[in-house]
Amino acid sequence: MTIAIYGGSFNPVHFGHFEIVRQVNLQFEVSKIIVIPAYKNPLKENLPSIPEDVRMKMLVETFLEFKNVEISSYELNKRKTSYTYNTLQHFRKLYPRDQLYLILGEDAFASFHLWAKADKIFELCTLLLFKRQGMKPSIPKQLNNRLDHIRWVEAEIPMVSATEIRSSPFEVLEQKNWLHPNAIGTWEAFHKTTI
Repeated sequence: MTIAIYGGSFNPVHFGHFEIVRQVNLQFEVSKIIVIPAYKNPLKENLPSIPEDVRMKMLVETFLEFKNVEISSYELNKRKTSYTYNTLQHFRKLYPRDQLYLILGEDAFASFHLWAKADKIFELCTLLLFKRQGMKPSIPKQLNNRLDHIRWVEAEIPMVSATEIRSSPFEVLEQKNWLHPNAIGTWEAFHKTTI
C-alpha cells in the first residue's frame, strides 16, 4: 500500500486542508490518507486551541466524501507535545512494508530545520510538498542530499487562515467559504459557546 500521513493543528480544519487531500488523491495513487490532529504543536505552543472533540468532529465532517481518508487520534491520545518523527515511527511499525508519504505545505517546510530529528523523517518517508502560490520553491542547502525524498506537488490551494477563521464573526465565515459545508454547523455550535 501507499499511505500518506497528513498531520497538523487543524485549528480548525478548512478548505485549504480539504483541497490538499483532494489533490493528493488526484495526483498520486494512495491507498490511504491518515489525517492526524496534533495534541500540541511544538512550534505553536502559545496558539489558542479549539477543543479536541470539536477539531475531531470537524475533520470527520470535512473529509467525509473521501473513502480512503482515516482520521487518527494517535497524537491526541498521547496527551503530550507531538513530534513528527515519533508519529512516523509508529505508523512505520504498523505498515512495515508500505510506502509512506508525509504531506507538507511549503510554509511548514520553511521551518523543517527546526523539527526534532529531521534527518530521521527522511529515513521514514518521502515528503509530498505543496508549493505556496506565488513562491519560488526553495530547499535549504543542508537538504540537497535529500532531494530524492522530496516530491513537489503542483496545485492551487486556497489561501485560508485558521487565525482569521478563529477571529471572524460566524456571518463572515458563511460568506467567505473557508469551511467545508459539512463542518460549518459544528463550527457554528462551538462559536456560540465562546461568545
